[in-house]
Amino acid sequence: MKNEMYQLETGIRRYTGDDLSSLTLDDISDLEQQLEYAVSKVRARKVLTLLATSCDSCSSSCSSTPSCNWCGTSSSNVLIDHLINV
Repeated sequence: MKNEMYQLETGIRRYTGDDLSSLTLDDISDLEQQLEYAVSKVRARKVLTLLATSCDSCSSSCSSTPSCNWCGTSSSNVLIDHLINV
């Protein structure tokens, strides 16, 4: 349990940039890839949230309910439901 806690704390320090001195070049490259992946997921969620907000405001002024082209579900958040869980 203590070893697992130590590894988690070390991982957090590495992610925040506090303990990079013991990392090899490969470790730094792996960390960079992990951070880039995480940032891209955050950006994608932000775009989808903004898109859903935009669609919600548009669909509230329209009489028809938007539906998903893939499964036919009627929901204002179908795009977010499908793309965030990919």
